[in-house]
Amino acid sequence: MKKPVIDNTIYDVPVSALVEYPGNARVGSVEAIAESLRVNGQYRPIVVRRETREILAGNHTWKAAKHIKWDTIKVTYVEGLTDQQAKRIVLADNRYNDIATYNVPDLTALLEGLPSLEGTGFDDYVLTNLEAAFTPAPEPVGTLGNGETERQPQVLTCPNCNHVWEK
Repeated sequence: MKKPVIDNTIYDVPVSALVEYPGNARVGSVEAIAESLRVNGQYRPIVVRRETREILAGNHTWKAAKHIKWDTIKVTYVEGLTDQQAKRIVLADNRYNDIATYNVPDLTALLEGLPSLEGTGFDDYVLTNLEAAFTPAPEPVGTLGNGETERQPQVLTCPNCNHVWEK
């Protein structure tokens, strides 16, 4: 399989000149990304397949830029991809975020070190419940009659209304 050519030059490209990758299965928060763009600017380029102008990484950043009516967006290009290679890049970009985890003490320190959580994607509720939100489920405590594993439930409590639910 031929290796793609990666152009690491960062270009300012009209938002209207790009297209979403067809069938992109990722569902992202355009509002949260738009807030980050407003507060932090675009701190990394999106990745675009040069021949088709399809966005391989950064579809929701592009949607957020459109939402807040930016004229241009920062882009790097990849060219010489087969359709299969393009698909793999889109899937890998989406999946590797899913399987990442957090070091909760380090995350807590980073968040608590800010005067405001604006533009981070985090809010006071998540900050209050970091341990529960980012700690893996407890180990099994036994088995149920049908052979499934029984787990100790994690309990989350809303700091605003005190609603309690199991995770």
